[in-house]
Amino acid sequence: MQESIGKPDYRGKRALILTRVSTPQQQEKYGHAAQERQVRDKLIDPLELRIVHTIHDTYTGLEYRYREALECILGMAERKEFDVLCMDVLDRGLGRKALAREMFRMQLRELGIRILTTEPSDHADDDSLEGQIMRFIKGYKAEEEINDLVRRTTNGKREKALGDSEKGIPSKLVGCGTRLYGYQFVYDEKGVRIGYERNFSIVHIEEDGTEWTEGDVVVFIFTSAAEGVSTRQICRIINAKGIPSPFVTKGMTSNRVKEPPSWQPQVISRMLKNSSYYGECRQFTTASIGRVPGYKRPARRNTSEEEQVIVNIPAIVTKELAEKAQQRVSSNKQLATRNNQTSRDSLVRGGFAKCGYCGTTLRIFRRCNTRKNGTEVAYFSYNCAKPYSSVGACSGCSISVDILDTAVWEKAVEIIRDPSEVDRKIEQLTAENSATQQRKRALKTLNDIRREQETLRNNLSAAMRKKILDEKTVAFLSRQLHMLEQQEQEVQTQLANEQALQEKYNKLDQRIAEFHQQCTQWREQLDNSEFIPSFMFKRDAIQFFGISVTVWKQGADPRYVINLSPPNIVELLS
Repeated sequence: MQESIGKPDYRGKRALILTRVSTPQQQEKYGHAAQERQVRDKLIDPLELRIVHTIHDTYTGLEYRYREALECILGMAERKEFDVLCMDVLDRGLGRKALAREMFRMQLRELGIRILTTEPSDHADDDSLEGQIMRFIKGYKAEEEINDLVRRTTNGKREKALGDSEKGIPSKLVGCGTRLYGYQFVYDEKGVRIGYERNFSIVHIEEDGTEWTEGDVVVFIFTSAAEGVSTRQICRIINAKGIPSPFVTKGMTSNRVKEPPSWQPQVISRMLKNSSYYGECRQFTTASIGRVPGYKRPARRNTSEEEQVIVNIPAIVTKELAEKAQQRVSSNKQLATRNNQTSRDSLVRGGFAKCGYCGTTLRIFRRCNTRKNGTEVAYFSYNCAKPYSSVGACSGCSISVDILDTAVWEKAVEIIRDPSEVDRKIEQLTAENSATQQRKRALKTLNDIRREQETLRNNLSAAMRKKILDEKTVAFLSRQLHMLEQQEQEVQTQLANEQALQEKYNKLDQRIAEFHQQCTQWREQLDNSEFIPSFMFKRDAIQFFGISVTVWKQGADPRYVINLSPPNIVELLS
């Protein structure tokens, strides 16, 4: 209550009560009812104020803009519907932003509205310089307190997720969301979530007796996607089997769901992108960037890998299967019908054919010619769209789909029958960066540093026994040892990186072997006279070899250039 509570100009006025809680959970503690009781006991009853309306707001005190409650209060003030705005304290009513709430207070004062709180030190209705300074000081203090609380809470969650290997503290899960499909929470002795374990509960039994667990569904989704089945088709298959959706098995409810829950393509897509299913549960994948004009909720951004924390959990699928499924889903998007309105299959559609002048992805162009007998004949070509969208930006290029697809497929068959071209390219990329040679050089440097350290320590020890050391010599030897220690750490770091590089090259050897095995299988199929390659067979080979084409205008020499970069191999050399 204000120091000036006994003033007659308050008594009998029309009052508007404002209460606020940050979250619905806070309502259970010091909620709207408790705040309203304080206002009635300390302001309304002593001053005999007449309550005209009560506003219950749910909003975080760190934000000020876009509050519907404050806009409603200003509207009522302009219409002269009340005389005094009553609240528990300024922090609780108008929030913690000192400058923002002072501007709002000035708007109300211009409209003749007084502000009263139950705390005299708020100086809520004090227009003096002292009152303004005290409100700013208290507002700044309140804002810093909540910022410190957020910082400590965030850092605490991160430390919990990271764990401490030196003290034997494992990394743990953070957050309070629903469980991940296919898993169930692991709790400590205090009932706090600390990790995930596989959920082997049966969620569906088919008519033939086949039992499905959530893990079985996850494996089916990843396997189907890796085999080229689209996310929509996977949804149709799972829904046809009658397997309940995650919304049902996790016991979720929502008033907005009007139809029986079923599997949706976006749910499948999110699952395929989730690294948790191959054992890497990523924490802190998004971070708040605060309020964005025009939006009621704070916006969030995707964090980098350096900002994320990986908690190891039991894997349901292998990382190789997950990567293959994600790659196949990406390929399906490129081949989607919405991206090809010409109804003509083309091998290098979807980013594999580029304009040689501007680098734009070539699109499929359909042109119909009418013959003398009245029949229409369609012609298809790869065209650069830049001349049509940006005049003067590119002179453009065009080439027949049949010509380019035939050349690309001939190149693919050539590689299948003789993969040596790929081998030569790999040799060129690795010739100048031998992991074995780099490791030998680093080990020699490390041994030289350690021998020098040992020599300095022995000389220092002998001089100390003879008591012939002065301060300058001690300082010099100490600096030398410190410099050698830093060099040793740098070389050890380099060796660790070299070990990682060697592991990468070992994986490269494995992928090269898989590459040759795939070529062998395709070669056996092509040698079969009865085998007719389908479009998907050809498209898989194009993607597997990383074949792309750069095209120039007719009359240019060369007309096109076919590039070769097998993604599963080249990505390890980048």
